[in-house]
Amino acid sequence: MSEGAHFIQGCTMAKVKEILLLDCRKEENLEELKEMLQKLPFLAGKSPTTDMLESIMHKYDAKYGISCDMILRLGSGAGGKKYYSFHIKKGEHHLRMVYGLTLFECLAKSVIYSYFMTKGKQDG
Repeated sequence: MSEGAHFIQGCTMAKVKEILLLDCRKEENLEELKEMLQKLPFLAGKSPTTDMLESIMHKYDAKYGISCDMILRLGSGAGGKKYYSFHIKKGEHHLRMVYGLTLFECLAKSVIYSYFMTKGKQDG
């Protein structure tokens, strides 16, 4: 599919990449991330938790081979806070790095990206 392929009405790879770069220290950005999760068919009407998102990623690994690997807690980010880095891969192929201040943020971004990769048939 082309760069303009939609997995949810009005969402393109460019929008997904924008979501992945959200700085969720800002409440409005965290809300945007949560709204995007709500647009996924399997999360519509639910309030996702970290455990729920982790379970979804396990399902992506089992069904599509897409997983979060090499999860790191890194040194000081903006404001002196530590942040997480997730390496998303398919098999041994690197797809994307995802960053966030919380595990919830990284898992949410990973689920959104994984959904787009499987439903939008996009690379990177």
